[in-house]
Amino acid sequence: MQWLLDNIVCYFQAALYLAVNGVVAALGALASALFLALPDMPAEPPIPADIQNALSHADYYLPLTFVLELAVITSALWLAIFIVKIPLRWARVVE
Repeated sequence: MQWLLDNIVCYFQAALYLAVNGVVAALGALASALFLALPDMPAEPPIPADIQNALSHADYYLPLTFVLELAVITSALWLAIFIVKIPLRWARVVE
């Protein structure tokens, strides 16, 4: 009798897994269809040569990409500290 109940529970679990997988696959297909229905992105306008030249000279004297990367890394670490402090405060490790 126990064997029969174990098999019935196993079949219900398999059916539940198939149903959940079907729902996830349907949501993925719906998202894919919605994204395919979106219109194409327009091309960005070209940057004039003199402005592009000026920007390259400015980037040579002040490396803007490095400054931007430094700002992003600093912000991410600052946000990570706040996220880590929440459970630590809850556990009374940090005041």
